[in-house]
Amino acid sequence: MTSRTTLVAAWLLLMPLTVSAQEPERFDALVGLARVKRDAGDARTAARHFEAAQQLRPLDPSQLAEYFWVLAGADPVRHELWPNACST
Repeated sequence: MTSRTTLVAAWLLLMPLTVSAQEPERFDALVGLARVKRDAGDARTAARHFEAAQQLRPLDPSQLAEYFWVLAGADPVRHELWPNACST
């Protein structure tokens, strides 16, 4: 019983390390999903994936540009926040 308790305690202590090690992969996966959804024409879902990725860490400038253009096509209300951005 003591070895089982030790094993469980060790597992609980190492769990946060495992979760934090997965964050870069999760961020990359979310950005990848956003791009796939954008390319498939699903701007709303792409925007949600970019937002989820941004919760993990800030988007870099090129990712922010992608996110902006997804929002421009996904959500007219959000697009109104930047009314002159797409004017010709």
